[in-house]
Amino acid sequence: PGTGTVSLDGRGVPSLGGLTPATGNPVYLDVLGNQLVSAYFGDNRLRVHDVGGAPPHAQTDTADTDVEPHAATRHSDTQFYVPHRNGESVQQWSLDGEGTLTPGARTAGPGGTGPRHIAFHPNGELAYLIEEYTDRIGAYRIEGDGSLSLIARASTLPDGVDGDSNTCADVHITPDGQFVYGTNRGHDSIAMFRVEPDGSLASLGTVSSEARPREMDLSPDGRFVVAAGQDSGALQSYRIEPDGTLTSIERLDVGPGLRWVLID
Repeated sequence: PGTGTVSLDGRGVPSLGGLTPATGNPVYLDVLGNQLVSAYFGDNRLRVHDVGGAPPHAQTDTADTDVEPHAATRHSDTQFYVPHRNGESVQQWSLDGEGTLTPGARTAGPGGTGPRHIAFHPNGELAYLIEEYTDRIGAYRIEGDGSLSLIARASTLPDGVDGDSNTCADVHITPDGQFVYGTNRGHDSIAMFRVEPDGSLASLGTVSSEARPREMDLSPDGRFVVAAGQDSGALQSYRIEPDGTLTSIERLDVGPGLRWVLID
């Protein structure tokens, strides 16, 4: 196992530059400057590698985490947050120019929610945390010490829908901070929300997705969403309408077991 470093030429053709060996199960990667941060889900660890030069990339630091870190999501040039699905917490971390990790505020949540992924408002003051087990997205205020204060939670499912066969996965916010989207696996839909002035979420309903939409991403210009159906092996694209609702555009068969979408 390892982490591949891939380059794109002027035509967009990828080539493998090399592999950085890894032990364990890295499930999420993010880049802060020249540092690559990876969360190791089953191993309860973070690792940092310096990606400023050619691979293999040297590890600069590693740290133990709460149980099942599922993401390492950039909040600023020097800080990121890690939700822990069965650790029932979100941990803030700082990263210096040498790639050294320093733990910050730890926010414990209520048991049984399964915090999985987190998205940050462009104002840097709000965070949206999707709960795998409870079919909800929590809106939080980021306090001065880095801790998270709950504003409100919103269901990702329509009223009356039984959530026993559903689990949530991914969450994203538009670049202008107006709308939030979350994926429902089981209900097979994307939940749509408008961000209210106080930071809470107002439901805009759901739109059907491919089977088991594990992950999705938004285009940098805030115009489109692409979601991956883990069970269907297809991508579905959507147009973000002015009111925040999604309109299906195109379906593309890719292959079985889709897990990640990244739009650059």
